[in-house]
This record gives sequence, C-alpha cells and structure tokens, in this order.
Amino acid sequence: MIKQDAIGEAAQEIMHRAAIVIPEDYKSGIRKMVKEEENELSRFVLEAMCENWDVAEEDRRAMCADTGLPRYYVKVGNEARVEGGMVAPEIEYSFEPGADWIDITSVHKGGLFGSDYRMLFPGDGIDGIKRFFLDVMLEFGRRGLACQPAIVGVGLGGSKDTAMTIGKQAACLRVVGDRSPDPEVAALEEELMEMGNNIGMGPMGFVGKSMVVDCHVEVAYTHTGGMPMSVHSFCLSSRRAVARIGAGGEVDYRTDPQWFTPYHRRSGVEWEGETPGLDQAVAQ
Repeated sequence: MIKQDAIGEAAQEIMHRAAIVIPEDYKSGIRKMVKEEENELSRFVLEAMCENWDVAEEDRRAMCADTGLPRYYVKVGNEARVEGGMVAPEIEYSFEPGADWIDITSVHKGGLFGSDYRMLFPGDGIDGIKRFFLDVMLEFGRRGLACQPAIVGVGLGGSKDTAMTIGKQAACLRVVGDRSPDPEVAALEEELMEMGNNIGMGPMGFVGKSMVVDCHVEVAYTHTGGMPMSVHSFCLSSRRAVARIGAGGEVDYRTDPQWFTPYHRRSGVEWEGETPGLDQAVAQ
C-alpha cells in the first residue's frame, strides 16, 4: 500500500528539483550547440545559459524568473494500491500493466511555452507538415513567443485536443536524443530538427543556428478527411523531474519521464507484450 504522505513528499521534492536542476540530457544538447554555433552573440547567450544553470544549482535557487505553471503527469501500474484511492486535480494519468509502482513527473511550463495548431489536409502530406513547422518556428522567433533553444514537440493526428495533448507531451516528456520507434517518424524528427536550426535564427531570437535542441513527433489515428497538427516549444528552462514510488514506499528520483512506453504506444486495444517499465532503469 502506497501511503498518501509518501506521494505528497515525493511530489514536493520533484517540484523543488525541477525548479533548480536542469536535466543532463538537455544541458548536453545545449553544450553541443555551444560548440557548433558560429554566431558570436548567439554563442555568448548559450554560454550565459549554462553559467546561469550552474549558479542556480550552487545557490539552490530557481534558475529562471518565470517559475512556470506546475504540471503533474502520473503513470500508475495496474497493481499499484494507493491509500485513499487515486484522487487529484489537474493531473494527466497513464497506466502500465503488471507494475506496482507510481511514476510522478513534475513539469514547469514556462510562460513562453509557445504552441500553435493547424488543421492540414491529407493531401498536404509531409511537405505540408514541414511548411507549417517552419511557419511556426519563424513566428516563435520573430515575435518572441518562445525562449529558444528548446525541445520542440509535434502532435499529428487524432482530434484537435488529441493533437495538442500528444504534441505537448512530446515536448515535455521525452529526453534529448530520444527517437520514435517508427523509422519514418524518427526520420521526420531528424529532418525537422535540422530545418529548425537552419532558418537563420538562434538562441532568444538572435541570428544563429541554435533554435531546436531536439524535435519529437507523436502520432495518433485520425479521420481521413483531415490531418490535425500541433507544434509546442518547451522553453530553455527545460524543467522536469520524476519520482518513482514503489509498493513499499521507497522512492527513486530521475529526470527521464519514460512516459511513452511500448504499452503507451500500442496500436490496438489488446496487449500481448511484456510488462513494460518493470525492468527500466530508474536512475539517470
């Protein structure tokens, strides 16, 4: 039985961690950009970001003046038992078969978490997806609608609300370097990331080529008459932290949400695979 007190303490701790400590996958992506950025001013901005993160960790202070809108994502094992039941507001739930733990992910959604949506037609095809992606990236940079560089999430398919939801999750709940298990989607992720870094804009809207740390695409079944698409730019304060609470109350902390498991991405209602998540590493 997982106690309510254990859940509350873990949720408070990851809220604290997410506000101060930037995940290593994102920092590594920015350090790579510092080496590749050719524009002197943009390189200076990237270096200043890294220094700011170091100071925040050393002083144990929030790393951005925009503290963000707290958001919790909870993945629950089917065998997990919670004292008092699963009751909580403003939380997105996901479930896993055969597991007795609970994963709680805290994401701090900054005020400049840019989002946009467009209903494309199937005839627009891949070229239409690329065109809208570039339109969004240019507007985000030109109008200051997002703090670059950022992880960019793209949602394709479903209804409008589904496209928006999976696009936001793609930005917030996948780590830098992660690729879709679908080869065609993975190739699109790579191409969109390259395109986003070659429109002439860099960090915080300056001239450069450091706009997209990574691009993640999630897809859903949709009606044949349309192709909903959303684009979400996680801000440079890529803040997320995760706590896994075991059946006995033990807690392990990490920064990889492991949200999109094989079970989560299954193509049908039935599930005949192994119990995903049980053997995954819980430390980053």
